Amino acid sequence: TPAAGDWSGIFVTDFGSASIDYAAVSHATYGIEAGTRGTSVTLNHVTVSNNTSGLRVANATAATVGPIVTATQSSFVGNTGPGITVSGGVNGVYPDVTINDSSIHGNGGAHDLWFGMSNPHEAVVNARGNWWGTDVEDTIEARTYGKVDWCGWLDGPGGSPSRPVACPDLVICDETQQWTTAVGSYLMVDDVWVCPTGRLEVGSVSTRWRPGYDPDPDTTAGLYVQGTLVIDYGLGSNRILFVHAERQLVPLKKQAAAVEGQMRQRF
Repeated sequence: TPAAGDWSGIFVTDFGSASIDYAAVSHATYGIEAGTRGTSVTLNHVTVSNNTSGLRVANATAATVGPIVTATQSSFVGNTGPGITVSGGVNGVYPDVTINDSSIHGNGGAHDLWFGMSNPHEAVVNARGNWWGTDVEDTIEARTYGKVDWCGWLDGPGGSPSRPVACPDLVICDETQQWTTAVGSYLMVDDVWVCPTGRLEVGSVSTRWRPGYDPDPDTTAGLYVQGTLVIDYGLGSNRILFVHAERQLVPLKKQAAAVEGQMRQRF
């Protein structure tokens, strides 16, 4: 009888690359494992199920370039451990993981997607637009660990976004990002970090913040600014709102503010 761990799985070694399309990987220890340095893995229409652990991505202490893993239209379901495990972040080198338009649910253990980083606010797993076996936000949040951007979650397999909100980047570096009225309400599913080379400009918008499950207690569900933050309410009666995702909207006082350097603020 086939069982998880019957074979080792697919291991893409350091600086190797793999492109896997329309495949099923099952009954392995690690269904698919990406090497710790300079590895590139692309998955499309791949089902990873009934393994001890589905997809594993990590980077080593000596890494100068982390692994890059991208998955679309894929499934990480029914594994005895997490569907996806990502770790690393030593010396400021992070794995680059993007999982979109996929299914991530029904795995064993406490989490379907586990993301452990040395500096947890500085990196994020892009897991937008996926089906998590439910569209209940609290359940999705509880089944992810670390800074996982699950915004844009779907209402079913291959479905539509369950909540009409804008999903901003949770890490802002080497760019200026603007939150404006053009796209309506913004939803932060975890903390937002503006790194020393980043700039965030907030206009007349409502921003809603979920508790998140970031293991760094200093930045959980907050705005952590080491670069530049500019808050400007603009003209007319528009207000800038910072509230919990489920809280009644209560505006802050009208004011403009610019913050240079490090600032911590929780909502």
